Amino acid sequence: MVLNQVLNLLLSVLRLIGSALYFILGALGLRGPLWNAFTYSLTNYRTAVVLIFVMPLSVVFDCYWRLRTWYIAKYMSAPALHPKRVQRVQEAVRDWARQGKKQRMCTARPGWLTVSPRHSTYKKTMHTVLTHDLTDILELDTKNRILRVEPSVNILQLIDYLLPRGWTLPVIPELDELTVGGLINGYGIETSSHHYGLFCDLAVAYEIVVPSGEVKRVTPKDKLFHCIPWSYGTLGFLTAVELKVIPATKYVRHRYVPVYSVEECVKKWKEFQTGEDSPDFLEGFMYTENTGVLMVAWYHAEAKPGDPPVNNINWWYKPYFYKHALSFVEEKRLRGAHPLEPVLPAPQPLHLLGPRESGSHVPQPHFPHRLRMGSPSQGSSAQAHRVSRRH
Repeated sequence: MVLNQVLNLLLSVLRLIGSALYFILGALGLRGPLWNAFTYSLTNYRTAVVLIFVMPLSVVFDCYWRLRTWYIAKYMSAPALHPKRVQRVQEAVRDWARQGKKQRMCTARPGWLTVSPRHSTYKKTMHTVLTHDLTDILELDTKNRILRVEPSVNILQLIDYLLPRGWTLPVIPELDELTVGGLINGYGIETSSHHYGLFCDLAVAYEIVVPSGEVKRVTPKDKLFHCIPWSYGTLGFLTAVELKVIPATKYVRHRYVPVYSVEECVKKWKEFQTGEDSPDFLEGFMYTENTGVLMVAWYHAEAKPGDPPVNNINWWYKPYFYKHALSFVEEKRLRGAHPLEPVLPAPQPLHLLGPRESGSHVPQPHFPHRLRMGSPSQGSSAQAHRVSRRH
């Protein structure tokens, strides 16, 4: 892909410039003092750094990602060529076998495409197989509610494809850049997981090229099917995934429930999870040991007269979401006997964290020590506790 090649070239040039500056400053004896001054500035003036550099760069990257997704859908989408792309993967694996299997295999996906701050170099010494151009949505079977996609399709592509057609995924991880293959080989969880499980629980079939070069389609009847999730690509190269989809609604009804002790939080959490009107989405914030708010939401077909107002919290002038949720704790804003229930446009809460209203394209500074509680997957008694890095 042209955009990938240009970005890889740019990154290579920047690495070269950085290496040159590193050695020049070392030769002049300035590396230590300048590095100390640089890290001091980043630490003590981080607000200015975020406002002047990080936020604008995040907007630029979001624009690039949108452009990249549009380019793929417009000029590279060719579902009919899927068998040829699979054959190419098979041939690369067989070529590895013909060379005596001297190296380990991995994907040729460049490091900058991974959702990780780690700079990986292990691929330089491995036999790489091109898979990151498997970016097509292959088929939507509305009768059986199955979506067939290639593994490098990302969440943004899925949302842009499904919502206009009236469908959505039961579990939608929050970052645009996360890919189906990564969410299967690794894992994905969201605030609807108390109903639907992990992202891999949406899968009904996998197409995989195994180390022999053979391509297999496996279903829950096959042992290999159950070994692929969390395998981190050690069993073969995914080439297609079949996922469950459900009808999408235009809105969701969102409720904020303040809690004032750990015991109250646990009690209400269990009630929401197991009650007759269990919400479609469930998560919460704990601001202090005894102060928090649970956020629950239900699919809502239409905003009708008499409904609470529609709250478009994605606008730039809206408060950060963690502060917005905190206001229900501090002000105890209730509507009758129930917490206030705004109605939200569906793409906002469905994409990212289910009932969370904050937008994926609004830069969110890192507020440390905010505990976010994610719903456990089905069959798990442990709750997933994550330190929020976006609120």
